[in-house]
Amino acid sequence: QLEGHSQLIQSLAWNYDGSILATSSKDKLLRLYDARQSSASSQWQAHDGSKTSKLCWLGNSGKIVSVGFTRQSKRQFKIWDPKNTEKPLATCDIDQAAGVIMPFYDEDINVLYLAGKGDGNIRYYEIVPEAPHYFQISEFRSSTSAKGCAILPKSGNNIMGCEVTRLLK
Repeated sequence: QLEGHSQLIQSLAWNYDGSILATSSKDKLLRLYDARQSSASSQWQAHDGSKTSKLCWLGNSGKIVSVGFTRQSKRQFKIWDPKNTEKPLATCDIDQAAGVIMPFYDEDINVLYLAGKGDGNIRYYEIVPEAPHYFQISEFRSSTSAKGCAILPKSGNNIMGCEVTRLLK
């Protein structure tokens, strides 16, 4: 049982080794829980907007990415170091669309995929350990909107066709 949430939990994600659980809720706070405790070990406001925010750990780097909205309803993502939550390591404003973004991270190639719910675009960024912490690689554009998205295990890739990641939309 997780204590400290006064409103609906919108996203939760376990870290690489399963020792820390990160949650975001409608009260705009991102909370970290030690797996052996019911109260949050730390909490901070990740995004100013009132819409849904989503979370994703960046593999075994110990960093976490939150995707949410600004006060002006711009979609953005922020990269956080859980040891210092006073300010994000990096912030990227993406666009002005209304759909929630679902983050997926491929730790083998250090690529963050951002799939927008309600739109057909999937953006991808290379994540690096030093500043600026991310580089935009490209964007997949489609006129078919996504209701959801999931990343397949590496065994689902067509390696003979040079696939490194496969997302189901």
